[in-house]
Amino acid sequence: TNVTIPRPALLAAIFVFNFIEFLSTGMTVFAAPAIMGHVGASPEEYATVSALYAAVAVLSISQLTVLVQRLGWRNYLLGGVLFYLAGAWICAGSGSVAAFAGGRLLMAMGGGVFMTASRMMVNLIPPSPQRLQGIAAFGGALSLGLALGPLAAAKFIGHEAWGGMFLLLAALAAIGAGIAARWLPIGADTLDGTPTRLHVPDAILLGGGAAVTLFALQ
Repeated sequence: TNVTIPRPALLAAIFVFNFIEFLSTGMTVFAAPAIMGHVGASPEEYATVSALYAAVAVLSISQLTVLVQRLGWRNYLLGGVLFYLAGAWICAGSGSVAAFAGGRLLMAMGGGVFMTASRMMVNLIPPSPQRLQGIAAFGGALSLGLALGPLAAAKFIGHEAWGGMFLLLAALAAIGAGIAARWLPIGADTLDGTPTRLHVPDAILLGGGAAVTLFALQ
Protein backbone atom coordinates (compact mmCIF):
# COMPACT_ATOMS: atom_id res chain seq x y z
CA THR A 1 0.00 0.00 0.00
CA ASN A 2 1.35 3.41 -0.95
CA VAL A 3 0.81 6.22 1.49
CA THR A 4 1.16 9.96 1.11
CA ILE A 5 3.82 11.18 3.50
CA PRO A 6 5.94 14.28 2.86
CA ARG A 7 9.26 12.96 1.63
CA PRO A 8 11.38 15.15 3.97
CA ALA A 9 9.40 13.94 6.99
CA LEU A 10 9.76 10.30 6.05
CA LEU A 11 13.48 10.65 5.37
CA ALA A 12 13.85 12.45 8.70
CA ALA A 13 12.08 9.59 10.51
CA ILE A 14 14.28 6.99 8.83
CA PHE A 15 17.40 8.98 9.69
CA VAL A 16 16.54 9.87 13.30
CA PHE A 17 15.48 6.42 14.48
CA ASN A 18 18.48 4.72 12.88
CA PHE A 19 20.84 7.44 14.08
CA ILE A 20 19.68 6.87 17.67
CA GLU A 21 20.55 3.19 17.45
CA PHE A 22 24.08 3.63 16.18
CA LEU A 23 24.88 6.75 18.21
CA SER A 24 23.85 4.77 21.30
CA THR A 25 26.11 1.87 20.29
CA GLY A 26 29.08 4.15 19.70
CA MET A 27 28.65 6.00 22.98
CA THR A 28 27.98 3.06 25.28
CA VAL A 29 30.90 1.02 23.95
CA PHE A 30 33.35 3.92 24.25
CA ALA A 31 32.07 5.00 27.67
CA ALA A 32 31.87 1.52 29.19
CA PRO A 33 34.73 2.03 31.72
CA ALA A 34 33.26 5.33 32.93
CA ILE A 35 29.78 3.86 33.27
CA MET A 36 31.09 0.81 35.13
CA GLY A 37 32.97 3.04 37.55
CA HIS A 38 29.97 5.25 38.24
CA VAL A 39 27.39 2.51 38.83
CA GLY A 40 29.87 0.19 40.56
CA ALA A 41 29.64 -2.60 37.98
CA SER A 42 32.29 -5.23 37.43
CA PRO A 43 33.19 -6.15 33.83
CA GLU A 44 31.16 -9.33 34.23
CA GLU A 45 28.12 -7.42 35.47
CA TYR A 46 28.39 -4.91 32.63
CA ALA A 47 28.67 -7.78 30.15
CA THR A 48 25.54 -9.31 31.65
CA VAL A 49 23.62 -6.05 31.25
CA SER A 50 24.78 -5.82 27.63
CA ALA A 51 23.72 -9.39 26.99
CA LEU A 52 20.30 -8.78 28.52
CA TYR A 53 19.90 -5.63 26.43
CA ALA A 54 20.66 -7.64 23.30
CA ALA A 55 18.24 -10.39 24.31
CA VAL A 56 15.37 -7.97 24.90
CA ALA A 57 16.18 -6.10 21.68
CA VAL A 58 16.13 -9.34 19.68
CA LEU A 59 12.85 -10.30 21.35
CA SER A 60 11.35 -6.92 20.41
CA ILE A 61 12.57 -7.18 16.82
CA SER A 62 11.08 -10.66 16.49
CA GLN A 63 7.63 -9.25 17.31
CA LEU A 64 7.95 -6.03 15.27
CA THR A 65 5.76 -7.10 12.36
CA VAL A 66 3.12 -8.60 14.65
CA LEU A 67 2.79 -5.44 16.73
CA VAL A 68 2.88 -3.01 13.81
CA GLN A 69 0.07 -5.00 12.18
CA ARG A 70 -2.02 -4.57 15.30
CA LEU A 71 -1.07 -1.06 16.42
CA GLY A 72 -0.06 0.68 13.20
CA TRP A 73 3.17 2.57 12.54
CA ARG A 74 2.32 5.69 14.51
CA ASN A 75 1.11 4.07 17.73
CA TYR A 76 3.82 1.42 17.68
CA LEU A 77 6.66 3.93 17.41
CA LEU A 78 5.11 6.30 19.95
CA GLY A 79 4.79 3.44 22.43
CA GLY A 80 8.37 2.39 21.77
CA VAL A 81 9.61 5.93 22.35
CA LEU A 82 7.81 6.11 25.69
CA PHE A 83 9.62 3.00 26.93
CA TYR A 84 12.88 4.37 25.55
CA LEU A 85 12.46 7.75 27.24
CA ALA A 86 11.72 6.13 30.60
CA GLY A 87 14.75 3.87 30.30
CA ALA A 88 17.08 6.67 29.22
CA TRP A 89 15.93 8.84 32.13
CA ILE A 90 16.60 6.00 34.60
CA CYS A 91 20.04 5.32 33.09
CA ALA A 92 20.99 9.00 33.21
CA GLY A 93 20.36 9.16 36.96
CA SER A 94 21.37 5.63 37.93
CA GLY A 95 23.89 5.06 40.67
CA SER A 96 23.70 1.29 40.95
CA VAL A 97 23.97 -1.71 38.68
CA ALA A 98 20.32 -2.63 39.26
CA ALA A 99 19.01 0.82 38.28
CA PHE A 100 21.26 0.96 35.22
CA ALA A 101 20.22 -2.54 34.16
CA GLY A 102 16.54 -1.68 34.57
CA GLY A 103 16.94 1.44 32.48
CA ARG A 104 18.80 -0.39 29.72
CA LEU A 105 16.14 -3.09 29.58
CA LEU A 106 13.43 -0.46 29.13
CA MET A 107 15.51 1.15 26.40
CA ALA A 108 15.84 -2.21 24.68
CA MET A 109 12.09 -2.84 24.90
CA GLY A 110 11.32 0.47 23.23
CA GLY A 111 14.35 1.19 21.09
CA GLY A 112 15.82 -2.17 20.23
CA VAL A 113 13.67 -2.08 17.09
CA PHE A 114 14.63 1.39 15.89
CA MET A 115 17.14 0.21 13.27
CA THR A 116 14.81 -2.50 11.92
CA ALA A 117 11.84 -0.12 11.92
CA SER A 118 13.89 2.45 9.99
CA ARG A 119 14.80 -0.13 7.37
CA MET A 120 11.13 -1.11 7.04
CA MET A 121 10.08 2.55 6.74
CA VAL A 122 12.13 2.78 3.55
CA ASN A 123 9.35 0.67 2.01
CA LEU A 124 6.86 3.47 2.73
CA ILE A 125 8.45 5.16 -0.30
CA PRO A 126 6.71 3.76 -3.41
CA PRO A 127 8.95 1.60 -5.62
CA SER A 128 10.83 4.16 -7.68
CA PRO A 129 14.29 5.72 -7.96
CA GLN A 130 13.24 7.95 -5.04
CA ARG A 131 13.49 4.94 -2.74
CA LEU A 132 17.25 5.37 -3.02
CA GLN A 133 16.82 8.51 -0.95
CA GLY A 134 15.46 6.38 1.88
CA ILE A 135 18.36 3.96 1.57
CA ALA A 136 20.77 6.91 1.64
CA ALA A 137 19.12 8.30 4.78
CA PHE A 138 19.39 4.89 6.44
CA GLY A 139 23.05 4.45 5.50
CA GLY A 140 23.95 8.01 6.41
CA ALA A 141 22.46 7.62 9.88
CA LEU A 142 24.40 4.40 10.40
CA SER A 143 27.74 5.91 9.41
CA LEU A 144 27.24 9.21 11.20
CA GLY A 145 26.00 7.56 14.39
CA LEU A 146 29.01 5.25 14.66
CA ALA A 147 31.39 8.11 13.85
CA LEU A 148 29.93 10.61 16.31
CA GLY A 149 29.23 8.16 19.15
CA PRO A 150 32.79 8.01 20.55
CA LEU A 151 33.25 11.77 20.09
CA ALA A 152 30.05 12.56 21.96
CA ALA A 153 30.91 10.09 24.72
CA ALA A 154 34.35 11.67 25.11
CA LYS A 155 32.78 15.10 25.50
CA PHE A 156 30.31 13.96 28.14
CA ILE A 157 32.93 11.97 30.08
CA GLY A 158 35.37 14.87 29.86
CA HIS A 159 32.81 17.08 31.58
CA GLU A 160 32.02 14.36 34.14
CA ALA A 161 28.45 14.20 32.85
CA TRP A 162 28.20 10.67 31.51
CA GLY A 163 24.46 10.60 32.17
CA GLY A 164 24.09 13.30 29.54
CA MET A 165 24.63 10.63 26.88
CA PHE A 166 21.29 9.10 27.75
CA LEU A 167 19.55 12.47 27.93
CA LEU A 168 20.84 13.19 24.42
CA LEU A 169 19.38 9.90 23.21
CA ALA A 170 16.11 10.75 24.94
CA ALA A 171 15.99 14.13 23.18
CA LEU A 172 16.55 12.50 19.80
CA ALA A 173 13.84 9.93 20.55
CA ALA A 174 11.46 12.78 21.41
CA ILE A 175 12.18 14.33 18.01
CA GLY A 176 11.43 10.97 16.39
CA ALA A 177 8.18 10.77 18.34
CA GLY A 178 7.17 14.20 17.08
CA ILE A 179 7.76 13.15 13.47
CA ALA A 180 5.86 9.91 13.99
CA ALA A 181 2.90 11.62 15.64
CA ARG A 182 2.60 14.21 12.89
CA TRP A 183 3.34 12.32 9.69
CA LEU A 184 3.61 8.54 9.96
CA PRO A 185 0.54 6.47 8.96
CA ILE A 186 -1.91 5.22 11.54
CA GLY A 187 -2.22 1.83 9.85
CA ALA A 188 0.26 -0.92 9.05
CA ASP A 189 0.96 0.28 5.53
CA THR A 190 3.35 -1.81 3.39
CA LEU A 191 2.75 -4.88 5.59
CA ASP A 192 0.64 -7.18 3.45
CA GLY A 193 -1.13 -10.39 4.35
CA THR A 194 -3.17 -11.54 7.32
CA PRO A 195 -1.96 -10.56 10.78
CA THR A 196 0.56 -12.98 12.15
CA ARG A 197 0.31 -14.35 15.66
CA LEU A 198 2.69 -14.04 18.56
CA HIS A 199 5.12 -16.97 18.75
CA VAL A 200 5.99 -16.61 22.41
CA PRO A 201 8.06 -19.81 22.98
CA ASP A 202 10.10 -19.23 19.83
CA ALA A 203 10.65 -15.60 20.75
CA ILE A 204 11.83 -16.50 24.25
CA LEU A 205 14.27 -19.07 22.88
CA LEU A 206 15.55 -16.52 20.36
CA GLY A 207 16.09 -13.86 23.01
CA GLY A 208 17.73 -16.32 25.40
CA GLY A 209 20.05 -17.58 22.69
CA ALA A 210 21.09 -14.03 21.83
CA ALA A 211 21.83 -13.28 25.49
CA VAL A 212 23.93 -16.39 26.00
CA THR A 213 25.84 -15.89 22.74
CA LEU A 214 26.68 -12.24 23.44
CA PHE A 215 27.66 -12.94 27.05
CA ALA A 216 29.99 -15.74 25.90
CA LEU A 217 31.58 -13.49 23.28
CA GLN A 218 32.13 -10.66 25.77
